[in-house]
Amino acid sequence: MLKKELKLRLYQEHLLNAAKAHNTLVVLPTGLGKTLIALGLTVLRLRENPKSVVVFMAPTKPLVEQHKALFEDYLDVPMLVATGKIPPRERVEAYKKARVVFCTPQTLENDILTSRFNLSLVSLLIVDEAHRASDGEYAYNFVAEQYAQKSRYGNVLALSASPGHSKEKIKTICKNLRLDRVEVRGEDDPTVKPYVQEKKITPLIVTLPKELNAIKAHLEKAATIMLSGLVELDVLERTSNVYKRDLIKLQAHLQSVVARGEPNTRVFEAIKLAAGAHKVLHALELVQVNGIKPLQAYFDKLKKQRERTKSSQLLFSIPDFTFAFTKAFDTTSEHPKYDVLKDLIKKQDMAHSRIIIFVSLRETARELVKQLNEIKGVHASVFVGQKEGMTQKKQQDILEKFKHGEYNVLCSTSIGEEGIHVSDADIGVFFEPVSSALRSVQRKGRVGRTAFGRVYVLMTKGCIDERYYWISRHREKKMIETLESFNGEDLHQYALSDFTA
Repeated sequence: MLKKELKLRLYQEHLLNAAKAHNTLVVLPTGLGKTLIALGLTVLRLRENPKSVVVFMAPTKPLVEQHKALFEDYLDVPMLVATGKIPPRERVEAYKKARVVFCTPQTLENDILTSRFNLSLVSLLIVDEAHRASDGEYAYNFVAEQYAQKSRYGNVLALSASPGHSKEKIKTICKNLRLDRVEVRGEDDPTVKPYVQEKKITPLIVTLPKELNAIKAHLEKAATIMLSGLVELDVLERTSNVYKRDLIKLQAHLQSVVARGEPNTRVFEAIKLAAGAHKVLHALELVQVNGIKPLQAYFDKLKKQRERTKSSQLLFSIPDFTFAFTKAFDTTSEHPKYDVLKDLIKKQDMAHSRIIIFVSLRETARELVKQLNEIKGVHASVFVGQKEGMTQKKQQDILEKFKHGEYNVLCSTSIGEEGIHVSDADIGVFFEPVSSALRSVQRKGRVGRTAFGRVYVLMTKGCIDERYYWISRHREKKMIETLESFNGEDLHQYALSDFTA
């Protein structure tokens, strides 16, 4: 069955032994071999149950292909990557021949619902990036539920580097995936520490230029006007420290009032103000974090909406907003992050460096690639998701070219954060901090997997960047403390009510 010897480190052996006896969530830092633990358990299950099947789920197709490639390096058994591109009838036959099936949970969910796949034969269900299961609607949860009901074996192995910073979230993941044990090995664990590559995290602080500061100030005034209107309507408590997520929750509440058939003039006015305030806060974030070109693109979008949406009409009736709008198209000032980043890259030996830059917006990624490719020795590429217009084949082609040095800089949106093995990236840059501990851990995990790595975090002084940076730091610390409190616990001891998110 094995083409070559599978050599596991001591901590991997310990985690494998735990996973043999329990449905286990294994939490291990990125780059330390979670997939090899899954491979080891696969070998054991297939040897014990020769007629059974192992299913390995991952959230994206490139990640699915990546796991299959590693398994193929070790295992000599029939394998299948199940995708919607294989016609249904052919997929049914392919399932019958495969011993290990790799797929996204959405594909498997569809094939379970249409009785194309028989879960009763599955001796092991592997769930990668298991933190996705904290979303009650995600397909992992349906598959896990069906597996618990139909499989004669019922062994689940869930993998994650960053399952969440709260006990409630981790318990929700365990409930949804039918897990009864959490096993954690952090970077300071004595069995893990010798294999951890050092990463140096360096914040790079920039100051917003005068012209962009003026746009920011007028947008803040426009936001205050709208938020004050919501306070007067008694649907919001304050005008300070209000964030986009607060307005999203408020909009959802107001829409539920309408859905219940209880609307009145006040509710519709509040919906308009909340939508407008959300748009202003988004514009504020763009000017502080991403710069003038993403802001111009967003303003163009709002201008086109002006005739169709009442909230956009309201925006253009506020003098402070129209000042910011006009100023954005008149200014020649750019966000200083671009120059700081270019100066940083100019100092690198680009013949031997591999750099991955994380951005939130694909527009920013494209602008960065355009500017960075003007630097001698830089060969940069955008790396975005399929929803953003890049096919799976193109994604894999870019990663291969990065691996072999045809590209030495990747400008990636969130697709590059989760699970994808970016070979030999030794420098990572956060174009902006993220408030999510999960995303921050995932980003840092792409860098320095096989050697010393450096991570630079670009931050605008006195702006939302600083807030996100410190929130993320706090949540990462809290996540480590929470995970340590779970380590090795038998989750059957919790009452079902304790799993409520």
